[in-house]
Amino acid sequence: MDYIPINSIDEIDPARISIRDINKRYVDREGNRYATRFNLQTRQIEVVRLFKNRQEALRLRQDILKDRAEERIRRRDEIRARRAAEAEDLDVEEASQNPERRPEPVASAPPEDDLDLEGLELSDVEPPQPKRGAAPPPEPPEKMFIEKQFVEELAQELSRTKERQQVILNHLKNAHYWEKGKAGDFSEIERELDLECWQECESAVNYYRELYGYPRSVSHYMIRLDEDEKKKAEAMPDDAARMEMIRRWETRRTFRKMFEVIRKKTERLVELAGAISEQEMRALPAAQQKQVQDSRVSADLSIKDAERRLREIDYWQKRHP
Repeated sequence: MDYIPINSIDEIDPARISIRDINKRYVDREGNRYATRFNLQTRQIEVVRLFKNRQEALRLRQDILKDRAEERIRRRDEIRARRAAEAEDLDVEEASQNPERRPEPVASAPPEDDLDLEGLELSDVEPPQPKRGAAPPPEPPEKMFIEKQFVEELAQELSRTKERQQVILNHLKNAHYWEKGKAGDFSEIERELDLECWQECESAVNYYRELYGYPRSVSHYMIRLDEDEKKKAEAMPDDAARMEMIRRWETRRTFRKMFEVIRKKTERLVELAGAISEQEMRALPAAQQKQVQDSRVSADLSIKDAERRLREIDYWQKRHP
Protein backbone atom coordinates (compact mmCIF):
# COMPACT_ATOMS: atom_id res chain seq x y z
CA MET A 1 0.00 0.00 0.00
CA ASP A 2 1.34 3.46 -0.95
CA TYR A 3 1.91 6.04 1.76
CA ILE A 4 0.67 9.63 1.58
CA PRO A 5 3.50 12.06 2.45
CA ILE A 6 2.74 14.58 5.24
CA ASN A 7 4.85 17.04 7.22
CA SER A 8 3.62 15.87 10.62
CA ILE A 9 0.84 13.95 12.35
CA ASP A 10 -1.01 17.23 12.94
CA GLU A 11 -2.09 17.16 9.29
CA ILE A 12 -4.22 14.06 9.91
CA ASP A 13 -7.66 15.16 11.13
CA PRO A 14 -9.89 12.15 11.90
CA ALA A 15 -12.96 14.38 12.10
CA ARG A 16 -12.71 14.96 8.34
CA ILE A 17 -11.79 11.44 7.23
CA SER A 18 -14.42 9.82 5.02
CA ILE A 19 -15.25 6.14 4.72
CA ARG A 20 -13.11 5.79 1.61
CA ASP A 21 -10.10 7.35 3.36
CA ILE A 22 -10.13 5.38 6.60
CA ASN A 23 -7.66 2.74 5.36
CA LYS A 24 -5.10 5.15 3.93
CA ARG A 25 -1.60 5.30 5.39
CA TYR A 26 0.70 8.25 5.91
CA VAL A 27 4.43 8.91 6.33
CA ASP A 28 5.88 12.11 7.81
CA ARG A 29 9.14 13.88 6.99
CA GLU A 30 11.02 11.87 9.63
CA GLY A 31 9.88 8.54 8.25
CA ASN A 32 7.28 7.83 10.96
CA ARG A 33 4.31 5.96 9.57
CA TYR A 34 0.68 6.29 10.64
CA ALA A 35 -2.73 4.87 9.84
CA THR A 36 -6.31 5.55 10.90
CA ARG A 37 -8.73 3.05 12.33
CA PHE A 38 -12.27 3.03 13.73
CA ASN A 39 -12.42 2.21 17.44
CA LEU A 40 -15.60 0.18 17.97
CA GLN A 41 -15.62 0.88 21.72
CA THR A 42 -15.26 4.67 21.58
CA ARG A 43 -16.93 4.82 18.14
CA GLN A 44 -14.31 7.34 17.07
CA ILE A 45 -11.64 7.43 14.38
CA GLU A 46 -8.14 7.44 15.85
CA VAL A 47 -4.59 7.80 14.54
CA VAL A 48 -2.11 5.01 15.31
CA ARG A 49 1.61 4.66 14.76
CA LEU A 50 2.80 1.83 12.51
CA PHE A 51 5.95 -0.20 13.12
CA LYS A 52 8.04 -2.06 10.58
CA ASN A 53 8.52 -5.08 12.83
CA ARG A 54 8.34 -6.33 16.41
CA GLN A 55 11.91 -5.22 17.14
CA GLU A 56 11.07 -1.61 16.31
CA ALA A 57 8.01 -1.74 18.56
CA LEU A 58 10.06 -3.21 21.40
CA ARG A 59 12.71 -0.49 21.05
CA LEU A 60 10.06 2.19 21.21
CA ARG A 61 8.53 0.45 24.22
CA GLN A 62 11.86 0.59 26.04
CA ASP A 63 12.29 4.26 25.21
CA ILE A 64 8.83 5.11 26.53
CA LEU A 65 9.38 3.14 29.73
CA LYS A 66 12.72 4.86 30.21
CA ASP A 67 11.10 8.27 29.75
CA ARG A 68 8.39 7.37 32.25
CA ALA A 69 10.95 6.25 34.82
CA GLU A 70 13.01 9.42 34.35
CA GLU A 71 9.90 11.53 34.74
CA ARG A 72 9.00 9.79 38.01
CA ILE A 73 12.52 10.30 39.34
CA ARG A 74 12.40 13.96 38.37
CA ARG A 75 9.07 14.46 40.14
CA ARG A 76 10.36 12.61 43.22
CA ASP A 77 13.45 14.84 43.39
CA GLU A 78 11.33 17.96 43.05
CA ILE A 79 9.10 16.82 45.93
CA ARG A 80 12.12 16.09 48.12
CA ALA A 81 13.68 19.46 47.33
CA ARG A 82 10.44 21.29 48.04
CA ARG A 83 9.95 19.49 51.36
CA ALA A 84 13.54 20.20 52.37
CA ALA A 85 13.13 23.89 51.54
CA GLU A 86 9.88 24.10 53.50
CA ALA A 87 11.45 22.37 56.49
CA GLU A 88 14.49 24.65 56.39
CA ASP A 89 12.29 27.76 56.32
CA LEU A 90 10.32 26.40 59.27
CA ASP A 91 13.51 25.70 61.26
CA VAL A 92 14.83 29.19 60.59
CA GLU A 93 11.57 30.71 61.74
CA GLU A 94 11.42 28.60 64.92
CA ALA A 95 15.11 29.19 65.65
CA SER A 96 14.57 32.93 65.53
CA GLN A 97 11.76 32.53 68.06
CA ASN A 98 13.56 29.92 70.22
CA PRO A 99 17.37 30.14 69.89
CA GLU A 100 17.93 27.15 72.20
CA ARG A 101 15.91 24.73 70.00
CA ARG A 102 18.01 22.59 67.68
CA PRO A 103 16.59 21.77 64.24
CA GLU A 104 15.48 18.22 63.67
CA PRO A 105 16.80 16.27 60.70
CA VAL A 106 14.63 16.29 57.63
CA ALA A 107 13.07 12.95 56.81
CA SER A 108 13.64 11.85 53.24
CA ALA A 109 10.73 11.06 51.00
CA PRO A 110 9.79 7.39 50.97
CA PRO A 111 11.12 5.51 47.94
CA GLU A 112 8.61 4.99 45.17
CA ASP A 113 7.76 1.60 43.83
CA ASP A 114 9.64 0.42 40.77
CA LEU A 115 7.88 0.88 37.50
CA ASP A 116 5.54 -2.03 36.98
CA LEU A 117 6.12 -3.42 33.52
CA GLU A 118 3.98 -6.51 33.91
CA GLY A 119 1.08 -6.84 31.55
CA LEU A 120 2.23 -4.07 29.20
CA GLU A 121 1.26 -5.05 25.67
CA LEU A 122 2.78 -3.83 22.44
CA SER A 123 -0.49 -2.03 21.75
CA ASP A 124 0.29 0.19 24.73
CA VAL A 125 3.54 1.52 23.32
CA GLU A 126 2.20 3.94 20.74
CA PRO A 127 3.99 7.27 21.16
CA PRO A 128 2.09 10.08 22.87
CA GLN A 129 -0.09 11.83 20.34
CA PRO A 130 -2.50 14.74 20.47
CA LYS A 131 -5.96 13.73 21.53
CA ARG A 132 -7.88 13.05 18.36
CA GLY A 133 -11.15 11.66 17.15
CA ALA A 134 -13.32 13.90 19.31
CA ALA A 135 -16.45 15.39 17.89
CA PRO A 136 -15.73 18.62 15.98
CA PRO A 137 -16.67 21.94 17.65
CA PRO A 138 -20.11 23.25 16.74
CA GLU A 139 -18.63 26.51 15.49
CA PRO A 140 -15.73 26.48 13.01
CA PRO A 141 -13.24 29.34 13.28
CA GLU A 142 -14.70 32.47 11.72
CA LYS A 143 -11.65 33.11 9.54
CA MET A 144 -12.12 29.63 7.99
CA PHE A 145 -15.80 30.15 7.11
CA ILE A 146 -16.41 31.14 3.49
CA GLU A 147 -20.14 30.89 2.82
CA LYS A 148 -20.03 30.18 -0.91
CA GLN A 149 -17.38 27.50 -0.50
CA PHE A 150 -19.19 25.96 2.47
CA VAL A 151 -22.52 25.70 0.62
CA GLU A 152 -20.80 24.08 -2.36
CA GLU A 153 -19.23 21.52 -0.01
CA LEU A 154 -22.68 20.67 1.33
CA ALA A 155 -23.99 20.21 -2.20
CA GLN A 156 -21.12 17.93 -3.15
CA GLU A 157 -21.61 15.82 -0.05
CA LEU A 158 -25.32 15.42 -0.76
CA SER A 159 -24.41 14.33 -4.29
CA ARG A 160 -22.32 11.50 -2.80
CA THR A 161 -25.10 10.25 -0.52
CA LYS A 162 -26.16 7.37 -2.76
CA GLU A 163 -22.57 6.26 -3.24
CA ARG A 164 -21.86 6.22 0.51
CA GLN A 165 -25.08 4.44 1.47
CA GLN A 166 -24.63 1.98 -1.38
CA VAL A 167 -21.31 0.96 0.22
CA ILE A 168 -23.19 0.05 3.40
CA LEU A 169 -25.83 -1.84 1.45
CA ASN A 170 -23.19 -3.79 -0.44
CA HIS A 171 -21.56 -4.86 2.81
CA LEU A 172 -24.92 -6.09 4.07
CA LYS A 173 -25.67 -7.87 0.80
CA ASN A 174 -22.31 -9.61 0.87
CA ALA A 175 -23.16 -10.98 4.32
CA HIS A 176 -25.84 -13.11 2.56
CA TYR A 177 -27.93 -13.07 5.74
CA TRP A 178 -31.02 -11.51 4.16
CA GLU A 179 -31.24 -14.11 1.40
CA LYS A 180 -32.80 -16.61 3.79
CA GLY A 181 -36.42 -15.51 4.13
CA LYS A 182 -35.54 -11.95 5.17
CA ALA A 183 -35.24 -10.37 1.71
CA GLY A 184 -38.39 -8.32 2.36
CA ASP A 185 -36.74 -6.21 5.07
CA PHE A 186 -33.77 -5.50 2.83
CA SER A 187 -35.89 -4.57 -0.20
CA GLU A 188 -38.05 -2.27 1.91
CA ILE A 189 -35.15 -0.20 3.16
CA GLU A 190 -33.67 -0.04 -0.34
CA ARG A 191 -36.93 1.48 -1.57
CA GLU A 192 -36.94 3.94 1.33
CA LEU A 193 -33.40 5.04 0.57
CA ASP A 194 -34.15 5.48 -3.12
CA LEU A 195 -37.38 7.45 -2.69
CA GLU A 196 -36.78 9.44 0.49
CA CYS A 197 -33.02 9.90 0.41
CA TRP A 198 -31.31 9.52 -2.97
CA GLN A 199 -33.99 11.13 -5.15
CA GLU A 200 -34.65 13.88 -2.61
CA CYS A 201 -30.93 14.64 -2.27
CA GLU A 202 -30.70 14.97 -6.04
CA SER A 203 -33.69 17.33 -6.04
CA ALA A 204 -32.15 19.42 -3.24
CA VAL A 205 -28.88 19.81 -5.16
CA ASN A 206 -30.76 20.69 -8.38
CA TYR A 207 -32.75 23.31 -6.48
CA TYR A 208 -29.50 24.77 -5.13
CA ARG A 209 -28.07 24.90 -8.68
CA GLU A 210 -31.21 26.67 -9.84
CA LEU A 211 -31.11 29.26 -7.06
CA TYR A 212 -27.47 30.15 -7.63
CA GLY A 213 -27.19 29.52 -11.38
CA TYR A 214 -30.46 30.27 -13.16
CA PRO A 215 -33.01 31.58 -10.63
CA ARG A 216 -36.60 32.36 -11.47
CA SER A 217 -38.31 35.61 -10.48
CA VAL A 218 -38.25 36.74 -6.86
CA SER A 219 -42.05 36.51 -6.68
CA HIS A 220 -41.88 32.80 -7.56
CA TYR A 221 -39.83 32.09 -4.44
CA MET A 222 -41.61 34.54 -2.13
CA ILE A 223 -44.60 32.21 -1.85
CA ARG A 224 -42.32 29.56 -0.32
CA LEU A 225 -41.29 31.80 2.58
CA ASP A 226 -42.97 31.97 5.96
CA GLU A 227 -44.48 35.23 7.19
CA ASP A 228 -41.41 36.36 9.11
CA GLU A 229 -39.13 35.71 6.14
CA LYS A 230 -41.49 37.53 3.80
CA LYS A 231 -41.40 40.63 5.99
CA LYS A 232 -37.60 40.58 6.08
CA ALA A 233 -37.38 40.08 2.31
CA GLU A 234 -39.89 42.85 1.57
CA ALA A 235 -37.85 45.21 3.75
CA MET A 236 -34.84 44.80 1.45
CA PRO A 237 -34.10 47.73 -0.90
CA ASP A 238 -34.27 45.78 -4.17
CA ASP A 239 -34.83 42.38 -5.78
CA ALA A 240 -31.11 41.59 -5.83
CA ALA A 241 -30.92 41.85 -2.03
CA ARG A 242 -34.15 39.84 -1.69
CA MET A 243 -32.79 37.14 -3.97
CA GLU A 244 -29.62 36.86 -1.90
CA MET A 245 -31.66 36.23 1.25
CA ILE A 246 -33.97 33.78 -0.53
CA ARG A 247 -31.01 31.77 -1.82
CA ARG A 248 -29.61 31.49 1.69
CA TRP A 249 -32.89 30.59 3.38
CA GLU A 250 -34.08 28.07 0.80
CA THR A 251 -30.73 26.33 0.41
CA ARG A 252 -30.24 26.09 4.16
CA ARG A 253 -33.75 24.77 4.68
CA THR A 254 -33.52 22.04 2.04
CA PHE A 255 -29.96 21.03 2.93
CA ARG A 256 -30.76 20.79 6.64
CA LYS A 257 -33.79 18.63 5.88
CA MET A 258 -31.71 16.29 3.72
CA PHE A 259 -28.92 15.80 6.25
CA GLU A 260 -31.58 14.99 8.85
CA VAL A 261 -33.02 12.40 6.44
CA ILE A 262 -29.55 10.97 5.77
CA ARG A 263 -28.95 10.54 9.49
CA LYS A 264 -32.37 8.96 10.02
CA LYS A 265 -32.12 6.53 7.10
CA THR A 266 -28.55 5.55 7.93
CA GLU A 267 -29.73 4.76 11.44
CA ARG A 268 -32.24 2.42 9.78
CA LEU A 269 -29.30 0.63 8.17
CA VAL A 270 -27.69 0.30 11.60
CA GLU A 271 -30.93 -1.20 12.91
CA LEU A 272 -30.99 -3.61 9.98
CA ALA A 273 -27.44 -4.76 10.73
CA GLY A 274 -28.31 -4.99 14.42
CA ALA A 275 -31.18 -7.36 13.70
CA ILE A 276 -28.66 -10.20 13.48
CA SER A 277 -28.49 -11.88 16.89
CA GLU A 278 -25.16 -12.85 18.43
CA GLN A 279 -25.96 -16.51 17.87
CA GLU A 280 -26.76 -15.91 14.18
CA MET A 281 -23.64 -13.79 13.85
CA ARG A 282 -21.42 -16.58 15.20
CA ALA A 283 -23.02 -19.00 12.75
CA LEU A 284 -21.91 -16.89 9.77
CA PRO A 285 -18.53 -17.53 8.11
CA ALA A 286 -15.77 -15.14 9.16
CA ALA A 287 -15.85 -13.28 5.83
CA GLN A 288 -19.58 -12.61 6.16
CA GLN A 289 -19.19 -11.50 9.78
CA LYS A 290 -16.62 -8.96 8.62
CA GLN A 291 -19.07 -7.63 6.02
CA VAL A 292 -21.62 -6.96 8.78
CA GLN A 293 -18.99 -5.29 10.97
CA ASP A 294 -17.79 -3.13 8.06
CA SER A 295 -21.36 -2.05 7.37
CA ARG A 296 -21.71 -0.87 10.96
CA VAL A 297 -18.44 1.06 10.81
CA SER A 298 -19.43 2.73 7.53
CA ALA A 299 -22.88 3.59 8.88
CA ASP A 300 -21.44 5.09 12.07
CA LEU A 301 -19.12 7.29 10.03
CA SER A 302 -21.98 8.46 7.81
CA ILE A 303 -24.12 9.33 10.83
CA LYS A 304 -21.30 11.30 12.42
CA ASP A 305 -20.69 13.17 9.17
CA ALA A 306 -24.39 14.08 8.91
CA GLU A 307 -24.44 15.29 12.52
CA ARG A 308 -21.32 17.38 11.91
CA ARG A 309 -22.91 18.97 8.85
CA LEU A 310 -26.07 19.79 10.83
CA ARG A 311 -23.96 21.56 13.46
CA GLU A 312 -22.19 23.49 10.74
CA ILE A 313 -25.53 24.50 9.20
CA ASP A 314 -26.62 25.78 12.63
CA TYR A 315 -23.46 27.90 12.72
CA TRP A 316 -24.19 29.13 9.19
CA GLN A 317 -27.62 30.26 10.34
CA LYS A 318 -26.12 31.99 13.36
CA ARG A 319 -23.56 33.72 11.17
CA HIS A 320 -26.06 34.65 8.42
CA PRO A 321 -29.65 34.58 9.83
